[in-house]
Amino acid sequence: MKTLSSREVVERYMRAIPGDLATLAELRHPEYVQEFPQSGEVIRGHENWQAANQRYADVRTETREVTGTEDHWILAPDLASFTPTRIIGLGDTFTVEAVATYPGGATYHVVAILEIRDGKVLHGRTYFAAPFAAPEWRAPWVEAATQAKGGDGRTATSELDGFLTATIARQVAAEEAIHRGDVEPRMKMWSHQDPVTLFGAWGPNKSGWDEVSRTFRWVASRLSNVSDYRFELVAAGASGDLAYTVGYEHSTGSVDGGRAQPNKLRVTHVYRRENGEWKIVHRHGDHPPVDQSPPATAATDHAPRAAGSPRT
Repeated sequence: MKTLSSREVVERYMRAIPGDLATLAELRHPEYVQEFPQSGEVIRGHENWQAANQRYADVRTETREVTGTEDHWILAPDLASFTPTRIIGLGDTFTVEAVATYPGGATYHVVAILEIRDGKVLHGRTYFAAPFAAPEWRAPWVEAATQAKGGDGRTATSELDGFLTATIARQVAAEEAIHRGDVEPRMKMWSHQDPVTLFGAWGPNKSGWDEVSRTFRWVASRLSNVSDYRFELVAAGASGDLAYTVGYEHSTGSVDGGRAQPNKLRVTHVYRRENGEWKIVHRHGDHPPVDQSPPATAATDHAPRAAGSPRT
């Protein structure tokens, strides 16, 4: 089996949170330790982490609500949507930024610092923070991050962060819904103002909201029994009132009442800000083809080319 790089371990680990317990157990070091500095707690070992998550699920089922911010560090399956937005790091230490959305719509920014040893996650230190309104007294000296126009990296990063925070969690919730046959959240996520376009994974290439919305209802009617949906963000950008995301959608479910099967799509979305809210205006989805990339060691740059042979 292929040996994963430290970054690949982190990427797979974050995709597994919160519900893929088997993968989390596989990727955690036998001496795994999880710290939550804000609450002053330490969890030692995967078994204790799993037990704490299960108890959180039980408590919420019993009470029907989560009271107090001290509960929000738990990312229990079916009780939180967790979307990584950035992974950076070198060697065996990585920092992950993410957005967690809880029942009732509460959204938290999450930062996790992960240390890798022997190809496993040895140590995690995680911080959770709720969004807050900017104070009016600071207005003369600041600008809204999503309105930033500067070309420096810091400004661009702030603009992108604002877009991702406002958009990704809602989009994930909308896609989870349509995989259950509920099209309405996706309809609300999209602009109803032309031009809007769709290059669908099942073939439909549509232009204009009437045709696009009709296709969405057809797609929702074919999907059911979803047991898993994850959005893997690969790249994103935002500038002014336009933005894009590129990634993969992973799901398991039934099509036309058939047997539930895993599915993976490559997806690109384009967004337009309308009345202060980000709306999707284009989606391109397809099934990834077989990767025919040349091996890393292939001498493709300077290899001699036979006369008459085609250029790629």
